[in-house]
Amino acid sequence: MSSEIRDVLKDAAARPSSPPDLAAIRRRGRRLMWQRRIVASSVVVAIAIGGWATSEGALLGDLFNDRTEVTPVGPSPRYEDPPCRPQDLDLLPRWSEAASQYGGAWRFVNVGEEACVLDGSPRGELVDESGRVLLRSDRNTPSSGSIVVNAGESAEATVLWSNWCRRGQGPFHIRILLPQGGSLEAEAPGSASCSAPSRASSNLMVGSFAKSSGDDQSEPERANCDLPPPQRDAQTVVVYLLRDVPGPSDFAAAERSLTEEQRTRPLHTALMELLKGPTPEERRQGCLSIFSQRSRDLLRGVTVVEDQAIVDLYDFGSTLPGVGTATASANFLDQLSLTVFEFPDIRSIRFEVEGSCDGFFRSLEQTCRIIGAGEYR
Repeated sequence: MSSEIRDVLKDAAARPSSPPDLAAIRRRGRRLMWQRRIVASSVVVAIAIGGWATSEGALLGDLFNDRTEVTPVGPSPRYEDPPCRPQDLDLLPRWSEAASQYGGAWRFVNVGEEACVLDGSPRGELVDESGRVLLRSDRNTPSSGSIVVNAGESAEATVLWSNWCRRGQGPFHIRILLPQGGSLEAEAPGSASCSAPSRASSNLMVGSFAKSSGDDQSEPERANCDLPPPQRDAQTVVVYLLRDVPGPSDFAAAERSLTEEQRTRPLHTALMELLKGPTPEERRQGCLSIFSQRSRDLLRGVTVVEDQAIVDLYDFGSTLPGVGTATASANFLDQLSLTVFEFPDIRSIRFEVEGSCDGFFRSLEQTCRIIGAGEYR
């Protein structure tokens, strides 16, 4: 009740011979109520027009001595970084065996041009060469929250595989399912040991994401695909792999021996070997590749017309997801072209998908063109 209404009531109480004019009191009370509403409306309009940061409730409380606390309006949230997609990340697995567990801290390097977010906990699947799922990780790994991974930085998640007692030949692959969709995959150079034959189940554990400690100077230096120089003779061919850490050259020449039959078609063999990806030993030495055992059957054919190689692949969209991004497409073309141009008689390359140059480059979000040897020699 306002002081003015209280004064009216006091005046009425001081004149007991005259009954209080309740109608007048109500009229004055309604007038004060409308005055308050008009002032409040004016303040709200001023807030909307002037963009004041102080909250409406706090202003009205000051005007009318209302002591109710109102939380101030905070600043607008900044535009959120996008989620990390498979094509934004380069997966660097680590393999070691300790306490009957096989694996280690895997790094997820942001190779994109902007920051992205890893939110939630990843899950894992052990798959065979055909993609059949053999084992899944526990779905109940607690999340560490959102991890912002700036361009060029990395996050880590521990991947451990244990007690593999089933029969079967590798190679095996571990697929990491990202919380916000998509997956990354790495070939295991070996397998977990059978540490408890009496226990029926194997186990695959994938931990939550954390900021990478890969820049810690106390960490041993990682091998960087420093391979011995290739022989470059009639008994071998050379394929080109990616170095873990780019330097003066992002690529390393890896040698492959030829059988007697393969010596009759060395270019075909070199491409087949390239599409298989690095060997387990090369991976341990820090060699990477766009290609893996999954892509080993992509070659549809290769012919040489005069000094031009025509390299025809099967559709690789599902086998090599994300290859259309800038970094992946550049590495894809470079690995193929460097391997073909190891043959000195080849002066140009026409790449095709099932007979179509347009189809090949459309998968890379580019237009058809002929690759000249001058780009690489």
